[in-house]
Amino acid sequence: MTTIRNFCCNDLLDITPILMDQYNQRLKAVDTRNLKWYFHTLAMWSKYFLVAEAPGNRIMGFNVSKVGGEGCKKKCALTHIAPYIRYYRSADMIKMFVENVEVIADKIDKVYYMEMLVHADSNQKINLFERLGYTCYDEGDRLSLQKPFPRLTEYQAQMTSMVQQKIQQPE
Repeated sequence: MTTIRNFCCNDLLDITPILMDQYNQRLKAVDTRNLKWYFHTLAMWSKYFLVAEAPGNRIMGFNVSKVGGEGCKKKCALTHIAPYIRYYRSADMIKMFVENVEVIADKIDKVYYMEMLVHADSNQKINLFERLGYTCYDEGDRLSLQKPFPRLTEYQAQMTSMVQQKIQQPE
């Protein structure tokens, strides 16, 4: 049974094989971030830095997400999802990570939408995220996969209603 838990500093030693596995698989999303980046991210967005653990405390993968923006542009960006491809089914793990992050982002930080940038030729990842309710937007060689929360839809409906009221008011 897989357990999703918060990342801790000691986990940095355990994720090295995952990063090396991705490098050896010649993935385009090779992680070249340094230790300083991981510590900074862990300090700033600790609730969004998650790890999947198998029985026996073996790390199956990890996820890094960040929250940014103000007002209706407040979003949660899925920055890095790294499953240990060699040993575990990545689609199920990615789904678990995304679902956990969505709950935190929606209920705690009250973001308006989720976003993930992917390479245009990452068809498998694009299909997976589309099945999870994300919509694909073109941004050149990278695609933006976005999923609005009900809060954004309500905000847009409220703004539309206000505009219609302004139009209908006589001057």
